[in-house]
Amino acid sequence: MTKKNLQLFAIGHAHMDPVWQWNKAEGYQEVFATFRSALDRLTEFPQVYFLASSAQFYEWVAESDPAMFAEIKQRVKEGRWIIVGGWWVEADVNCPHGEALVRQGLYAQHFFKKYFDQFITVAFSPDTFGHPWTLPQILTKQGFTCYMYMRPESHEKSTIPAPVFNWEGIDGTQIPAISIIKSYNAHENDIEERLNDYEQVFGEKLPLMDKAVVLYGVGNHGGGPTIRTIEKIEKLRETTFPNLIHKSLLEYTQFVTAQKDNIPVLKDDLLHHARGCYSACAAVKKWDRHTTNQLLTAEKLASLSSLCSLYQYPVEDFKKAWKFVLFNQFHDILAGSSIEEAYVQAGNEYGFVQTVAQETMFKSYRLMISQINTYSKEYPLSMPFVVFNPHACSLETYIEYESEILFPQETGIEFMSLRNAPCVIDRDSITLRDAEGNIVPYQILPTAAAKQENGKARIRILFNAKIPGFGYHVYRLDFQKNDLPEQNNGLFVTEKSLENNFVKIEFDEKTGAILSFIDKVNNKSALNELASLPVVLEDWDDTWGHRIISYDQELGNFSNAQFRILEQGPELCRLEVKSFWGNSFITQVFSLYQNSAELHCDFLVDWHEKYKVLKLSFPTGITDGTCTYSVPYGFKERNMTGEEEPGQSWVDVSTKTGAEQYGVAVINDSKCGYSVKQGDIRITILHSTAWSHHNPLQVTDADSCRFMEQGIHEFAYKIVPHIGDWRRAQIPVKAEVFLQPPVIQNASNQKARLEPKKSFIETDLQNISISVVKMAEDRYGFVLRCVELYGMDSEGYIKIIDINRTVNLKMSSCEIKTIFIPFENNLDIQELNLIEDQI
Repeated sequence: MTKKNLQLFAIGHAHMDPVWQWNKAEGYQEVFATFRSALDRLTEFPQVYFLASSAQFYEWVAESDPAMFAEIKQRVKEGRWIIVGGWWVEADVNCPHGEALVRQGLYAQHFFKKYFDQFITVAFSPDTFGHPWTLPQILTKQGFTCYMYMRPESHEKSTIPAPVFNWEGIDGTQIPAISIIKSYNAHENDIEERLNDYEQVFGEKLPLMDKAVVLYGVGNHGGGPTIRTIEKIEKLRETTFPNLIHKSLLEYTQFVTAQKDNIPVLKDDLLHHARGCYSACAAVKKWDRHTTNQLLTAEKLASLSSLCSLYQYPVEDFKKAWKFVLFNQFHDILAGSSIEEAYVQAGNEYGFVQTVAQETMFKSYRLMISQINTYSKEYPLSMPFVVFNPHACSLETYIEYESEILFPQETGIEFMSLRNAPCVIDRDSITLRDAEGNIVPYQILPTAAAKQENGKARIRILFNAKIPGFGYHVYRLDFQKNDLPEQNNGLFVTEKSLENNFVKIEFDEKTGAILSFIDKVNNKSALNELASLPVVLEDWDDTWGHRIISYDQELGNFSNAQFRILEQGPELCRLEVKSFWGNSFITQVFSLYQNSAELHCDFLVDWHEKYKVLKLSFPTGITDGTCTYSVPYGFKERNMTGEEEPGQSWVDVSTKTGAEQYGVAVINDSKCGYSVKQGDIRITILHSTAWSHHNPLQVTDADSCRFMEQGIHEFAYKIVPHIGDWRRAQIPVKAEVFLQPPVIQNASNQKARLEPKKSFIETDLQNISISVVKMAEDRYGFVLRCVELYGMDSEGYIKIIDINRTVNLKMSSCEIKTIFIPFENNLDIQELNLIEDQI
């Protein structure tokens, strides 16, 4: 039924993709042309309103056209130009780290407050391809009072109750959500149809709500409201739609928030649209995940260095780097749906971010180390190095350390070549010691160079480091001969197996896949055959996967395996497995450590297939268990339907309940697409359509298109079998450590004030991630971002040792909390919102 008494708010809009089927330079100009056009329409038609999002666009104008920026400020002041979004860009929200979604609002809201004296209240993502159910809390704590979106539409998610509803997140936070019906664009030829659509949908789904908002204007490449469309709206007002009025979006959102007790509730994520975008363009997803985690590590190291040294925290450097990350999280960039040229530019910008992060770590770490006592009276000629832990929990983890060796003459040790030269050094000639002088077992590995030059001595060692939370540990290479006991820890490798005291893993001779994975401690089979198997499937749809529910048309799997033992030592065994399919090959280097049941793998594929999907299969055999995905700053249980789903760094399948509860998690460093069916976890590695191919357009050989994902791709993953569920196994913490490993740097022998092993921050909260330690944007002190990881209420303390400040913290299930700790002891510790403003 239609709803003829529905009042329709007509608001001009220009959806702008700064990158899509064009490059950034073209998108940059598109913003200026669109804003100029919108300003002209507002002058010509005093009744018209216009809205636009994205702080990045406004910053471009402020920098390059101050006169236009002044015009926009005047229109904003009078209320006819409405700023929406409050984020740096209209970002993809499935693939980025949860903290990146926080920074989208942090930097944008600060920009709008500085230049427009307002925080934006309407969150706005009309073209984003799905939304995780952790988003309501993030948006609410960024100051937003409602959320406008379009995808998924009702045919993509049938449980959406109405075009306006309360969206409830994982933690119970609710935010009113406003669906854009049919399109965020409308022009003179389809505006009447759009108005009819709104009357019909509101009449059927929300008969008691008497107001709706309709956006009109030319979009995607910008453009905004046109003269003809505005004139058509005026004619419709005089004829068939007398309730059609020009009005501010803010008046409509105030109406909606006042009605929030009378609208239905949806407690779920908002999926699915464009499932192929969870895996399209593997490179940009890897760049994004790695640079985000590098920035977070750099912020932690820089913050803690500023506590103990003269290091000046580089606020502006971090802000500039983050802005590049945030821009490239734009939904058509990070989703992989842009043209190939766009990713050359994106790669350059992510490279800049990596440089900022690495330079910051070098400099801040150097100054921190300058304050650490690395001198040992007992071992004065030793070579110290420092290992830093960027996590709240203490770590016991294997690390690899490589350095030039300068043998002191006093030891009497003559130069001998190391591992990858003809003569191998006697391992008793170099002893590894911890901060207390205890001998630490290690294993010599090949150095990075192919061969060592004559007269040179480099060493690469692997050892099990123990590092306090948010702290460091000084280790040293000592050149006094010591009688070490022979190491034999039950670790073995053959060409078809790996084994230690915890697990035994056997490989299939034909495919190279895992034939059996036996958990010896718990007497369980962690994986059924064949696991870690690369499977090739049909990729019949477009880049977005618009018609895809699941990639399930199998064409075959990699086989003709070749095996090679790379390492067989007391701490680590490594086995390389190479397999082939079509014109492509894969190498998987499996690493098993002596003290762990976890199996690490470095994966490389040289891919030369078209219209094919590559997945990696891990059949757990748990067909009726609970499947849990990591999502930005949270987790989501989903049914094991085999459908393509978005996820972050881990997926877990565990038996449901009981004393014998058992599970398997797979953690990876760069993939976002998964499917799980009957306990078979499948990671989507690549899908290789033509670049930016949008159905229903057809691609033929005559078009000479280039195809995605051709060539070499690398990532890393690990398989984690565990007793109990993923919470008991601390899978989120393991994933964080996997993505933000310890940082190592050489040191000189020196006497200084800080002890050789120290923690800067202590906490007794076991289910909390302190995901961020940074300087406040405009306050003098630290900001800590605390995230409850496991869905449980908790209470405890966090202590910043060097300034003797303690936070007594209560965290609700799945809560994200921001704590500001002033450096001045006379000022109180405060809880802030996610844009570092008062609550």
